[in-house]
Amino acid sequence: MKERSYFQSILQRLAYHSIVIISTHLIDELQQSSEDTLLYLSEGKVAYFGDLRVLDTIKKELRKTGID
Repeated sequence: MKERSYFQSILQRLAYHSIVIISTHLIDELQQSSEDTLLYLSEGKVAYFGDLRVLDTIKKELRKTGID
């Protein structure tokens, strides 16, 4: 857990002046991010671009596409 906190603090500092791109299949961990925008690609196409705070709402849709 200590490593995750450290990683999150690094991301926060980087995101202050930069765009940070994270590639992950761990959708729940994205919610721990302080960032507020999510771009989700599925098969090379934009499946979702918008507010990360509505991730709970779109999780069901993402799971329909086979992503957990």
